[in-house]
Amino acid sequence: DSSNNGNTGTLYNGATWVTSGPNGGGLALNGSGSPLLVGAWWPSLDDLTATTIAGWVYLTALPVGEGDLADKGSSTTGWTLRILSSGAIDYLEQYGTTNEERTSTQVLTTGAWHHIAETWSGGTTGTAIHLYIDGLETGYAATVNGVGTHASDVGVAYQMGGCCTNSYITGTIADVRVYNVAL
Repeated sequence: DSSNNGNTGTLYNGATWVTSGPNGGGLALNGSGSPLLVGAWWPSLDDLTATTIAGWVYLTALPVGEGDLADKGSSTTGWTLRILSSGAIDYLEQYGTTNEERTSTQVLTTGAWHHIAETWSGGTTGTAIHLYIDGLETGYAATVNGVGTHASDVGVAYQMGGCCTNSYITGTIADVRVYNVAL
């Protein structure tokens, strides 16, 4: 962690640090349960009211289900920036009745580095989410407004590279950053 927040993580299931990638290195993931578990009790990532998440990804294969670049959630709480099996990127904020979500029309390709980013300025309107691939805002295939109470993610683990069955990235991720503001 380079944020001065002391958020260190643990590699699981064969994830390894490599020297290839933007800015001199990244985390190689094998697509079958190899996330970096960063931790569950970091006040700096709890219940964010706005976010920017950005990072580099080099896919060697598209995810089987979805590949979570950054995830602080469960099936009922938190948020995730993920790559879908189509190669589209998607950001989701958990709400009690209907989750706020936006999905890109543009897709990532395998065999090349791509910079992906999202900003969420808060609130329940799906248009508060903006997605970017290689520095350009994407078109949107789906936009869903959040309904109900925003689900707290206090005590939920933050993970990179995957979180659960069929939610893993095959390839390398690098320089993943989470901000508590929409930049």
